[in-house]
Amino acid sequence: MSINVKNIVFGIKYVRSFRVPDIAGEIVDDVLREKKSPFDDKYFPRVAQNEHGARVLYSDDHSDRFSIGRDDIVVSLTIDDFEKATKKINRILEYIVHIITKYEIKRIQRFGVIFRYELKDKKAIHKKIKELSGSQIADPNDLIIRFSKKLRTLKGYAVRGKDDYRNSIYTFEISNSDESYVDVDYQYYFGPIVEDVRETKPSLSEFFESAKTFMRQECSWLEKYTTKENG
Repeated sequence: MSINVKNIVFGIKYVRSFRVPDIAGEIVDDVLREKKSPFDDKYFPRVAQNEHGARVLYSDDHSDRFSIGRDDIVVSLTIDDFEKATKKINRILEYIVHIITKYEIKRIQRFGVIFRYELKDKKAIHKKIKELSGSQIADPNDLIIRFSKKLRTLKGYAVRGKDDYRNSIYTFEISNSDESYVDVDYQYYFGPIVEDVRETKPSLSEFFESAKTFMRQECSWLEKYTTKENG
């Protein structure tokens, strides 16, 4: 499957740290001004604090963002051409590892990446709902379908004391008033928790490569929904 996504979101989850909100201002300064940062205050001219106390950096149109809080770091990017954006994405992932290391954010629980596609064939989904409802509902106004699949890892099977696993979550959201989309949330859980982000196997960059492979090899069935509508 081609990875023609409209948006991509990375998340690095760690054990809740109440120290992080206290140093979030310093981290924001680095993200906006450090030489090795892939961002600056032109890329993220807006800074806010959300209801959970996380610091959030926004682009002018709020399409891109960087947030850091007591539970995770999340980066959301708008994508025009995924293959061309890969170099930029890898640089961002390297910088996230740098930030986590520099500020000694420990105990990594999970890596995650969400690939968002525009849903172009609503008719195929509507047909499934019509079948499920015995033709009672033929054209729903708003619809969310979500399901997941747990995927074991080689280490989770073969290495004593390891319980790593992967998870994939699929979300179809259809709206008559707003854009409709398909999200694929690909996750890697570390068991036990890894103390230092530099010691994770896979590394964050390797995780991204495995996510791309997963999308291309395991998600080809989504193409019927993310290409042009069928008659």
